[in-house]
Amino acid sequence: MKNMLKLLVPLAFLGLMACEKQGPLEKAGEEADNAIEETQDELDDATDEAQDKLEEGLDEAADKVD
Repeated sequence: MKNMLKLLVPLAFLGLMACEKQGPLEKAGEEADNAIEETQDELDDATDEAQDKLEEGLDEAADKVD
């Protein structure tokens, strides 16, 4: 069993090191992930901005009623 582990551990590291190169599908997937993340960030920013403007409008309306 020990001999098997001594062989498998280095092979596992070699296998992981061989995966460093990205193929075209991996690159495309990464680019898609980045695009989705950027879009989500922009939507979050737009939502926050809209919420801030809505709150400002409600505050102004409340001031006028008072």
